[in-house]
Amino acid sequence: LAQLVSRSPKLEVLTIRQSRVTEEGAEALFKGLLSTTSLKELDFRYNNIGGTTIELLAAVIAQQTDLQAVRIGGTNIRGKLFPRINGVITTTASHLREYAVSDTSISGGEVGDFLQRISPLKNLENLNMEENTLRTGGAKTLAAFIANGTFPNLKVLNVKDNMISSAGALEISRAVCKLKGFERLEMDFNYLSEWAIAEIEKMFADAKMPDSCLGELDFNDPEMDEDDVDDGGGVAVDNQDGKGFDQNEPAAAKEGIRPK
Repeated sequence: LAQLVSRSPKLEVLTIRQSRVTEEGAEALFKGLLSTTSLKELDFRYNNIGGTTIELLAAVIAQQTDLQAVRIGGTNIRGKLFPRINGVITTTASHLREYAVSDTSISGGEVGDFLQRISPLKNLENLNMEENTLRTGGAKTLAAFIANGTFPNLKVLNVKDNMISSAGALEISRAVCKLKGFERLEMDFNYLSEWAIAEIEKMFADAKMPDSCLGELDFNDPEMDEDDVDDGGGVAVDNQDGKGFDQNEPAAAKEGIRPK
């Protein structure tokens, strides 16, 4: 593959997702890619690469003139290596439209630094942060960046499987509902309670967003929702306003209605 790539100076799309590529293979592949400047999409998610070859990868990205999508999740590009790639992308590929950083160990405490580093990406339309550990604090930080206009052209946001509770999910929903032309929010496999899901659905409806704008929310775990606590008397309390509903009331329990 590396030899083929080296003989393809006009290559535009390279996808090697889940191909068991090692650091040795990545070194040969990235050296081959140094012969092209026409890449538009680069996807090497879920391979064992990105450690010793990080500088080669940075050089490949830096010389592309019209890179539109970079997908790097599930590799060894995390921790101290992550800012290196973010830096080269924002300085040489500021026209990037899609950035997939799923499973890159971004925590709630680190997401602010990450978002600040990629803030020059004003053309960014698709941000995939699935399978990280944003939690509610990180979700609120992400929502604040979006609400402040950091990514004015954002159309698709994926924060599935991030341990986000109801308060964080509501903040993200409020932020994206105000984006002109927003197309899709993926937020399943988190810790949302039924009352929060109902409120998010109402929020999207009130904003006159098409049904397609909100992804499925069927696989959340309300038992882990840190924004719902039980006061010992069978009442689930939303920590945002201290109000709750009687868990023994069938209508409330079945419909997930948040009381006013």
